[in-house]
Amino acid sequence: MAIDEVTVRNVEVTATELHIDVPQDPTTDPGIARDGERCLRVEYATGFDPLIFKHGVVGPLDEGQQALYCQEYEDRPVSEAQRRRLALLQEVAPTCSTEAQGAALTAEDDHIAVYLSCLSRELAAKEEEP
Repeated sequence: MAIDEVTVRNVEVTATELHIDVPQDPTTDPGIARDGERCLRVEYATGFDPLIFKHGVVGPLDEGQQALYCQEYEDRPVSEAQRRRLALLQEVAPTCSTEAQGAALTAEDDHIAVYLSCLSRELAAKEEEP
């Protein structure tokens, strides 16, 4: 898709961020976060802060981003399958963290690769248990 004309309402630049407020239709122009759109709130576990997501932003929003982008929230329920998967992840994460920290690494390896490999292996093993 080519962009012939873009109307920019506001541009803010800091040493670590560039914020451009571009009016758009999020259903046809994905990938840019707009002020005023609804944010998605997901509570994965009781007793923990919910995670907030926004169309066009990778990963959950921090408090500053929430203040900037979120005027309304849509609550998204978490399925039982997602809750079970999260519980398994919480169970195996300490083991994999210890394994990654103690791994003898070659030049091609890094700790995150060892950690993620361990998570895949351990989660697969746990999911196979009766």
